[in-house]
Amino acid sequence: MRALHLLCFFALFALLSCNSGNDSEKGRTDSREADLTSYTFEELLKLQEDGLLTLEELSAEVARRLRDDPTFLAEVTGPRGPIGPVGETGLPGSTGDRGEQGTAGLSGTPGARGPEGLQGEQGEQGEQGIAGPQGPVGETGADGDQGPTGPTGQAAATVRLVSTPPSTLDVSAGLSYWLEASDGQPPYRYVLLQGPTDMLLRREPNRLTWSPEPEDLGLHLVGLLVLDAVGAMGTQWFELEVHAPSATTFRTVTPEEDLYAIVLEAADHTVLELTEGTFRLSGHYPYDHGLWISDKTGLTIRGQGWKRTKLKLPADLDLGIYLYANVHHLTLEKLHLEGTLPLETNTHAFGNYTNPNHDNITDLVLRDLKVSDVAVALSVATHASGIYDRILVTRNIITNVYGALSGSGYGLHIDNPYDANISHNYIENAQRHAIYHGRSRKGAANTVEKNFIHKHDRFGAQPLRVASALVCARSSSVTLAHNVVLDPRTYAFSVEPDDVYGWPAVEISLIGNQILGAQDAGLWIATGLQHTALGNTIIQTPGNPWGDYLIEYTDGSLPLRCPEERWLDDDHRYDFLVELEGNVYVLKHGDLDKIDPLTWRYESSPEDWSGVTALTSVEGDGPGRGRLFLQRGDEIVSVNPLTWEAEVVTAGGKLASLRVVPEVSDWAADGSAEYRVDLYADTRNLPGKAFFLAQWALHVPEFLTLTRAALPSPDESGDRADYFAGLILDPSDDYLDVSVQEGLAKDNLRRTEDVFTGVAGRAGLLGSYWFTVAPDAPRGLAQLELSEAVFGATDFTVLTQWNGLAVLTEPFNVVTP
Repeated sequence: MRALHLLCFFALFALLSCNSGNDSEKGRTDSREADLTSYTFEELLKLQEDGLLTLEELSAEVARRLRDDPTFLAEVTGPRGPIGPVGETGLPGSTGDRGEQGTAGLSGTPGARGPEGLQGEQGEQGEQGIAGPQGPVGETGADGDQGPTGPTGQAAATVRLVSTPPSTLDVSAGLSYWLEASDGQPPYRYVLLQGPTDMLLRREPNRLTWSPEPEDLGLHLVGLLVLDAVGAMGTQWFELEVHAPSATTFRTVTPEEDLYAIVLEAADHTVLELTEGTFRLSGHYPYDHGLWISDKTGLTIRGQGWKRTKLKLPADLDLGIYLYANVHHLTLEKLHLEGTLPLETNTHAFGNYTNPNHDNITDLVLRDLKVSDVAVALSVATHASGIYDRILVTRNIITNVYGALSGSGYGLHIDNPYDANISHNYIENAQRHAIYHGRSRKGAANTVEKNFIHKHDRFGAQPLRVASALVCARSSSVTLAHNVVLDPRTYAFSVEPDDVYGWPAVEISLIGNQILGAQDAGLWIATGLQHTALGNTIIQTPGNPWGDYLIEYTDGSLPLRCPEERWLDDDHRYDFLVELEGNVYVLKHGDLDKIDPLTWRYESSPEDWSGVTALTSVEGDGPGRGRLFLQRGDEIVSVNPLTWEAEVVTAGGKLASLRVVPEVSDWAADGSAEYRVDLYADTRNLPGKAFFLAQWALHVPEFLTLTRAALPSPDESGDRADYFAGLILDPSDDYLDVSVQEGLAKDNLRRTEDVFTGVAGRAGLLGSYWFTVAPDAPRGLAQLELSEAVFGATDFTVLTQWNGLAVLTEPFNVVTP
C-alpha cells in the first residue's frame, strides 16, 4: 500500500509540475465546494478515482497540505529515513577532568550545561535519529572532561535545489528561472509551494516563469519543493523583488538611415518609431538576414501602419528579421514585410532556425503586421528543449505565401512555445499550410483561435492533398477554437501524431471551427486517440468528389467526443454556436446554454428558444456589455447573457440578408434583350457588427445566358449605392464571375483591403448581372438562386445560409416576345 501511495504521489507531482497555475484537465458540469481537510491521502485518491474529486481539486489540496502541514509528507512517503538503519542512542559520557568543548552532534538536541567543574551529563542526550543522524554530544561543563560521542547513525537522504534564483526582476522583462537539483536520485519533480498567483512551473525543461504586471512591483516570497525518485525531498525559498523598468528611449528612424545598425545597437527599453516610407533590407552575415535581434529586453519596432511603413525584402534574402536568443518583451507592429517576386530563395519574413543556439525568448508580440510574397511569413519556433514563452500573434494579414514543399508555403509556423495565443489572423493563399502548429509539450496551454483562412492554395500549386490549411501536428495541450477555413483546395484541417519524437497528442480540443466550401476532405484525425470537440461545422462544395471524407479517422483514431450529449450534432453543420467574452453559447432543441470551455460547466437560459432560425453575437464596448442576437420568426431578440434578459429590438426583418432583385418583372424570351438583376446586402439590424467580406455563388438556369456583370459604380447613391462605399477593397478580391460552369457563376467575392475594417449597419448594392432569355425558355415565373453565401465579420465570425444569413429572391416572369 505504501508503494501505491508513493506511485500515486509521484504521478500527482508530475501533474502539479506540469499544470501548476495552468491546469488543462476538464472539470464536470456540476459546481460544488467541499471541505477536504478531514480526508486522508488515501481517501482523497479514492474520491478522485470515483470521479467525486477533480484533478485540480486534488492537486490544490495536496499543495496546501505540503505548505501548511509538516506531517502530511510522512503520511504519503512514510518515515524520512528510507535509506539505512536508524542510528542508536548515544550512551552517557564519562566525567571529564577539564571543561573542554565537546564535538557538536550533527542533529541531536544539545544537553544541559553541567555545573562548573562537575561531570558533563550530556551523553544521555544522543536521541534516536529520525533518519539516522549521528547521536549528538552534549556540551561539557566548565571543568569537566570531554564526554564520548554516541555511535554514528545512517545519514538522512536529502535533495538540494542547486540552481541560483534571481533576487530582482524588471517588471517588463519576465521571469524564466531554470531549476536544477542534486544529491538525489533522478528524475526530480518540482512543486511551487508559494508565489504570485499567475506564476507558472513548467516541465521539460523544468523552469519557473512569470510575467509580472505593474501592480506586482515589490517583494514576493517564492517557495519550491523538489522530490526525487525515492521520496527524498528538499526546498528552496527566496525573495524576488520586482522593480520598475528603466526609462524608455524613443527614437525616430527614417528610410535613409541604417536600420540594421540601429536595431543591432539599440539599448534595452527602446522604441524605434519607423516613419512612413520603404525601408530596403539587405543580407548580412552569418544567416543572410536583414535585421538581427538578440540579447534585448523591451525593444519595440513600430511603423505608421502597414499601408504606410514597409520593410522590403530582396528576392535573394533568406530571412528578413532574425530573432536569435535572450530576447524578452519584443514587439513588432504596424509594418508591412513584403518579399520580392519571383523569390530566388526560401525567404522567411520573421523567425529563426530551430537549433540549440536559439533560445530564451519570452513575451513576444507580433501584431498589426502585413506579410506578403514570401515563402514563410511568421515563424515562432524553437528546438525541443528551448524557451519560447508567452507569445501573442494577432491581427496580422498574410497573403500569397509561396512554396509547395515542406519548409515553405507556411503562413504561421509554430514550434515548441508555451502560452502561445495565435488569434485574429487573416491568411490567404498559403501554398502548403496557412497555420502549422508543429509541436508542443503537454502543459503548453497554446491557443489557436478566431483565425480566418481564405482560399488556401488558391491556384492549385500544392500537389499533396493532405497539406492541410490548418494543422495541429506533434502537439499536446492546444485549443483550436472558432477558426474559419473558407474555400480550401486541399484538406482543410488536420490533427496529426508525432512521428519524430513520439510525443503524445493529448489535451487537444476543437471548438466551434467552421470549414466552409471545402474542395477536398474536411477534417482529418490521425493521432490514434480521441479528442474533445464541440460545435464544429464542415461543409464541402457541391459535387465534391471526396464527399466520404467529411471527417476522416485514420491510425486507430476514435470519433470526436462531445462533452455533453445535449450538444451533439451528427450532421456536422452546427447551426447555432457563438463565442462571446470567453464563453461559448449553444442553442439546441430550444435550450440556450452558456458554457465555460475550460471546465464544460454550463448554465441555461430559462426561456424556451424553439423556432430560432439565426444566432450571432455582438461584442460590446466593455466587459459584460456584449449581446446575443437571435432571429425568431420575424422578431429579432437581444439577450443579455449575464442576466438572460431578452428584449425584442426589431419586430420585422432579418439579422442579415442577400436580396436578388430583377430590374423589371417581365422578361421576353427572344434571345437578345438584356435584363438586369441586382444583388443587395442588408445588415442594418446588426449595427454593432462590421463585415469585411461577402462571397456567393449564383445559380443560372439553362434557359438564361449570363452576358456580363458589373460592380457598383462609385457615383451611385441612394438604394443603388455600393454596400462597401467609402472603403478600400482589395483589387485581387473584388470581382463578379461571368464564367458559368455546370449552371453556376461560382466565384463572386468582395473583400476590403484591411480585413479589420468593415461595413456596419448598412444596406447597399453588391453587384449587377445581365441575362438574355432563350426563345425556348419555359414561360411563367422563374427566379435566380444563391448558394454558398458567406458574410465575414471583422471579429472573424461568419454568417452563412446555415446559421442565419437569409437569401431573399424576387421572381421574374418569362413571357413571349
